[in-house]
Amino acid sequence: MAISSTITQLASQPIDAKQHHGEARNQSQRLRSLNPTIRELMRISGTVGLSVGVHRKGLPRYVANFGFRDNDNKLPITGQTILNACSLSKFFVAMTMARAVDDPTSPLTWESLVRDTLPGFAIDDDLIRENLNMVDLLSHRSGLSTGPNRRGGNNQMMGPFRQKWGYNNVGYETAGLVLDEVTGSWAKTMREELLVPLGMKRSSLYHPVHKDENVAKVYGTLDNRSPVEISSAAAEEGSVVGGPGGGLFTCVDDLLNAYAAALEAFKDQVATGDAKTEGSPIRRAANLLSAKIPMLRPTYRELSYALGMCRIQLPGPMGQIGNNADLIPDMPVVGKGAPSTLVFCHQGSRPGTLCAMAMLPELDTSVVVMSNSLGLNDCPDWVLQLVIEELLAVLGPDRNDYLDYARKSAAATYNWERKRLQRWHERVG
Repeated sequence: MAISSTITQLASQPIDAKQHHGEARNQSQRLRSLNPTIRELMRISGTVGLSVGVHRKGLPRYVANFGFRDNDNKLPITGQTILNACSLSKFFVAMTMARAVDDPTSPLTWESLVRDTLPGFAIDDDLIRENLNMVDLLSHRSGLSTGPNRRGGNNQMMGPFRQKWGYNNVGYETAGLVLDEVTGSWAKTMREELLVPLGMKRSSLYHPVHKDENVAKVYGTLDNRSPVEISSAAAEEGSVVGGPGGGLFTCVDDLLNAYAAALEAFKDQVATGDAKTEGSPIRRAANLLSAKIPMLRPTYRELSYALGMCRIQLPGPMGQIGNNADLIPDMPVVGKGAPSTLVFCHQGSRPGTLCAMAMLPELDTSVVVMSNSLGLNDCPDWVLQLVIEELLAVLGPDRNDYLDYARKSAAATYNWERKRLQRWHERVG
């Protein structure tokens, strides 16, 4: 199965023209009906600008934009506005690693040991030092916490090796070092072998503020929901400090291109058993998106981590990597009453930026939400879940009240900040 050379025009199965028009209009109308709720979610969290995009194979792309990329000058945010992809970058690092593994001239395999590629990699724990491999790095199952030395020395343990999922960036920074050794530059390889072939023309691995006008300013949010402009996360292309874990700068439209292609490659390679899809730069997609370790135990349905991506079988809770999970003890069950379906998803967070994405293979649909505010809650996460329930046609009684969850999570942030300030006053007298 070939992928079209124009990624945004992915081919679809032939359908009746009237049926196609009706489906497109119906989806657009249903998604537009969410606009008032999305605006209220933004108000509750204090979010300045937000863009949400939905790509469903065979239907026109839907992008809705709310608020501003520049609050002072009231410049609107769009699907082309560049923001930091934060931890959505991780899947792109995993795809870059998959290309290196698939390269017959490369010595790298999924089972390659870090110590063989990075002789200076010094882990105090003998078991990890002798056995840590590429999959361990990319699936957060090393057991290591982020420590003072990115090459591993004096890292503290956060769980048993390969027995407990523990999310952090140290594995991806180490993966960047491995790719530097094998390919010359993880960033150059990603740009030339993934971003360009995928048609991600507005994506880079550095902050493009001086090269493009449509770049979002970023904001923190005060307790009264008012925004304060802050400095954006920035890194030079190729930096392994923060780069592999969250250094991609991109836009909603580019991410939709990439996820549509990833879904196409995944479905094709699962069906054929091949490691590649004709016309696609994505290699080993079936391996990339297969479960590597449970995220939480016990769970009724699947909740696992692949390589740079979560796997969740709905109905089930989402948002495990986002900020809301720390604010709401019991996250809502998404998709109640709808047929069970698999979703690949991830969230991302950095100062002044929050984002969330999902791929639903059985619907041939990808969803991306990006914002330029670190608000009182994780607004893109709530918007993503809201959109998914609409796409799944969850009926009224089974739908989650995301406005209620937004109010509760914002209140939790406010109470946490107030308690922290109170403790500070007690210490200083």
